[in-house]
Amino acid sequence: MQKHREIVLIIILSCAMLSCLAEVAVTQNVSVTDYTVPASSSHSLFIDPNYNMTIVADNVIVNKGSIGMVYNSFYESLPLGYSIDATGSGSFEKFAADPGIYKYRNRYSTNAVARFKKYVFKDLFGAVKFGGQFNNKGYDYPATNITVGVGYGRFINATPLRKAVRMEDFLLKENVISDHLPKETMLQLGNIIERQSEYEDNYGETYQKNWFDDMEDAMRKSGLLKKDSIGAIGILRMQEVLIKERIFDRFYGWEVTIGTKIDLTLPQKEQKRPKPSLDISARYSRPINWAIQWNERLSINSPLSNDFGTLYNMNIASDLAYELSNRINFVVRHFISSDKYSQDSNSIISSSLGLSFIYFLENQVNLVVTEQLEKSTGTNLSTNFVVSLNYRIF
Repeated sequence: MQKHREIVLIIILSCAMLSCLAEVAVTQNVSVTDYTVPASSSHSLFIDPNYNMTIVADNVIVNKGSIGMVYNSFYESLPLGYSIDATGSGSFEKFAADPGIYKYRNRYSTNAVARFKKYVFKDLFGAVKFGGQFNNKGYDYPATNITVGVGYGRFINATPLRKAVRMEDFLLKENVISDHLPKETMLQLGNIIERQSEYEDNYGETYQKNWFDDMEDAMRKSGLLKKDSIGAIGILRMQEVLIKERIFDRFYGWEVTIGTKIDLTLPQKEQKRPKPSLDISARYSRPINWAIQWNERLSINSPLSNDFGTLYNMNIASDLAYELSNRINFVVRHFISSDKYSQDSNSIISSSLGLSFIYFLENQVNLVVTEQLEKSTGTNLSTNFVVSLNYRIF
């Protein structure tokens, strides 16, 4: 009971921290929902390495290491969209099988989901989702599935506009501009920032000059540049925001999808193939203000058989990211699931809560401090405190 109180207390303190630390937003001439573009995209790849060796009196007591990977890709346009979310992890450990005899234990796992959708009328779309997972402990084959269905909704990646707002704040503090830029100028800056890869393709390694020149020209036309150019300090601040800083992706929108899920391959030999199932999913994203991003994901699955509605899998994933400063982010992640696999068993409820401080160091390296709490039906509360270095490839 005491541990449950601790979880509730942590959640309350986290919410209180967000309420106390959230600043009253400086009045902007543009809001996140003003950013509507025909196509938006986002790509990221993170790697987390870890190694631990302990030697006592010439004896290696601990010798183990691990590596984790997270890849996310998103693309949305008027006619179609896709997203890919993949995670992978691997570890090795040297252990004493018998006195003086050492062996290695290797483990690895991967999980990936790819979604494709084709819009047929406004925000109505047809969707196909492929899922797969595998690990070398308990799996004979990869477990794969396909879901075909229809949905409604759309997402916009407004991260370029968030970068434009951050850049505007810096330029105001440095007295490069005299006031907040007009909405039209901010949207134009967001569009230019969005086209970074286009500038790289056209101008090669020196693309930044042309990229910054076009942004400077947009600000000049607003009439709010104090001088004829943004100057060296302006260039420095723009590079800091657009090249060096890590800014959390800003999405807004929602979608609901309903479809039929079919297992293609099963993880164990001689495993009985389950019936196709009804799959319902919903996603919602909204920046609460320029510093806070809120995301929700719901998934419900039940077999299309006599057990429909009585056997099920349901989960809700929530995360809230708050930028405390241009170098420190606070992230709260919560996941809860309810599963009932057979008529003879009770439902199993699992919940996890993660609280992370992410400190941007340099050269795409982050220091991540995380407290993780997990609880499932019939198990004790487990806690895990981790400090790690996180490297963003792109």
